[in-house]
Amino acid sequence: MPDTSKSNCQSENMSIQVAHIRQGGQRAQVKGTFKVSSDGFTWRAKDGSGVQSVEADEIEKITWMELPNSTYRLLVELKDGTSSKFDGFSQANNVQITEVIKAELDHQVESKQMSAKGWNWGDIDWAGNAMTFSVDGKPAFDLWMNDVSAVNALQTKGEVAIEVGGVEGGEEMNSGDSLFQVRLFCNKPDQKEAGIAALKLVETIKEKADVGKTGKLYTEIADVMVQVPRSRCTVEFYDKMVRFVGKSEEYKVPYERVRRMFRFPKPQDEEFRSLFIIAVDPPLRKGQTVYPHIVIQVDDTETMKLNFDMTKEEIKERFGEKNQLDTEIESTEAKLLSVLMKEFTGKKTIGVGSFESFIGSSYIKCTMKASEGHLFLLEKSLFFIKPTLHVKYGDISEIEFKRVGMDKGMASQTFDIIIHTATDKYEFKSIPRDEYKSVHDFLKEKKRVDKLNLKFQGAKDPDKVAAELAGGSSRSAEPDPYLNELDGEDEDEEEDEDYEGGEGDGDGDDSDADSDDDYEGEGDEDRQAKKQRKE
Repeated sequence: MPDTSKSNCQSENMSIQVAHIRQGGQRAQVKGTFKVSSDGFTWRAKDGSGVQSVEADEIEKITWMELPNSTYRLLVELKDGTSSKFDGFSQANNVQITEVIKAELDHQVESKQMSAKGWNWGDIDWAGNAMTFSVDGKPAFDLWMNDVSAVNALQTKGEVAIEVGGVEGGEEMNSGDSLFQVRLFCNKPDQKEAGIAALKLVETIKEKADVGKTGKLYTEIADVMVQVPRSRCTVEFYDKMVRFVGKSEEYKVPYERVRRMFRFPKPQDEEFRSLFIIAVDPPLRKGQTVYPHIVIQVDDTETMKLNFDMTKEEIKERFGEKNQLDTEIESTEAKLLSVLMKEFTGKKTIGVGSFESFIGSSYIKCTMKASEGHLFLLEKSLFFIKPTLHVKYGDISEIEFKRVGMDKGMASQTFDIIIHTATDKYEFKSIPRDEYKSVHDFLKEKKRVDKLNLKFQGAKDPDKVAAELAGGSSRSAEPDPYLNELDGEDEDEEEDEDYEGGEGDGDGDDSDADSDDDYEGEGDEDRQAKKQRKE
């Protein structure tokens, strides 16, 4: 590595300044200027995003560490038990800075050599708020507790899972490749001892990383069934975040990361209850898996009571005049979760819209890839469960209806829909043919999608296809007029000025985002009863 100390360093009155130095931890990709003088250390980001200062009387210990890329790290341990690290120094910087530290700060500087063996077993050492993994007494890597967002113990295996790469200000700090999880195995003679050691390590990390410190707890809902990511946990509400606490893991979601919330009624053919869905950005991470949506099964039949740890005056001051909270709240689990999330996030809950399927439900059954699920057609977007997929109508460039006609001389019992956006394509298969009219009419209404492209298999003439369908249909002997439409049929139709395409950004402006006091949550049983009365 070339020596840049002459161009990047200035020495005057026993102070030195070095450019292109990286601060350790989450800001490892951000370069800045490092200065040492009689006052202590100062690091200032080049892009102006941050400044860190260390006063001279706060310093406990200073250590140089040579890194594998022939650069040096300066590790500064403070008297309060915390520490700071700075990377990117050259050998010349090492010599010059050491002279200034000894002369101006009256501190001795130690040196440590990094382990280059590449072994994956060793010991855990602590230097302030930094956890160091050492091999044969030499540090192999360290993990800054400021970067830890969650830690869990897999007690049965003696493993500790540490989630890193946290979020600051709603945006991920690192660019490019980032470390998201570290797993450690506590090697003990038997499984019980390994589990105990894992729990002790978790408690130590929580204490140093402030993982468990979330402020005042206002209320909680116990024994909540989370479908994605799968767990049964307690949902705790704090001033700035909601926390999901399970037996072996926990997730913290700052309210500012909540983009949208959805509430869907229980499908008729499923055992699970109604669904409450929270869209988060950046998404939750569990190892290599990301979860952009938290899917919760909620009970909307039995009532329950919650105590809310605020006075009436505090509630009014915190949430405004028209809030739905009180010192004691009584309602169903579904209603309570919706109200609490709405009040803390300031965002409305999106419910099912006006779509009604052939059987009177608010969804249609279909498959996406290898997964069978339910497709909800909302007023400004569609939502598939599961896996979860949310697509705004404003992002759709074209919808293809496939296999709506004859297939090899026989009337097809199902059809497919292919949704095209600017960057992706999503295919929903095996939709019952009876749902074609309801789906087509709903998407066509108010031009939710500008272009509905019908594609027929087995015939090129739409009139011929309609006649074949009429002959093979078990539902009707009349031709289906909806199959007589050609590609681009609505090109000359005037745009509905009352409709604004696309969905809002989740800030409460969505027209289909009904607040929970207006959310009636009409179930599919009610819809089916209406359908029978019509018939």
